[in-house]
Amino acid sequence: MTDLEQSRRQTKLILATEILRTTGRVQFMARGYSMLPSLWPGDVLTVESFSFADATAGQIVLYQRDGQFYAHRLLRCGTANGRDFLTTRGDALPQNDGPVFPSEWLGVVTAVSRQGKELPRVPRCDAGARMLGRLLGSSGRLRSLVLRWKQGGSASSAAPLGEILPGSF
Repeated sequence: MTDLEQSRRQTKLILATEILRTTGRVQFMARGYSMLPSLWPGDVLTVESFSFADATAGQIVLYQRDGQFYAHRLLRCGTANGRDFLTTRGDALPQNDGPVFPSEWLGVVTAVSRQGKELPRVPRCDAGARMLGRLLGSSGRLRSLVLRWKQGGSASSAAPLGEILPGSF
């Protein structure tokens, strides 16, 4: 990624964070594979401000770390050395993310649209979905085939979550 592309990306993330904190709502297009099969590249995620203290296991939450947004499943809430934190993980990933602290917290995914239609609920992750996610996460070849099939023949490239959508302001 060039310096100019990195600068544009950082500007988008800063703008989206400010919009979410100001208006309480923002939309993003998912581009990564870490949440397969719950979230697919191209899904539109609606994220709303939500209290860190009120987050519950099973929700898909949005946090910012190292200049990137992550929408991952909340596994548990905890406290260590007097500091509150969340444990999250992408549904297709084998290990948990590092602890998510209130300073990184942005909100909760409240709606998902796929191919122009809003899903009836934000996808949950049962044992079958978790197993499929792990399979897709560990096999690039299988993931590529499934993405091509799902997208009608052309797999998209991997990129982190973060495209701000028009009209999300």
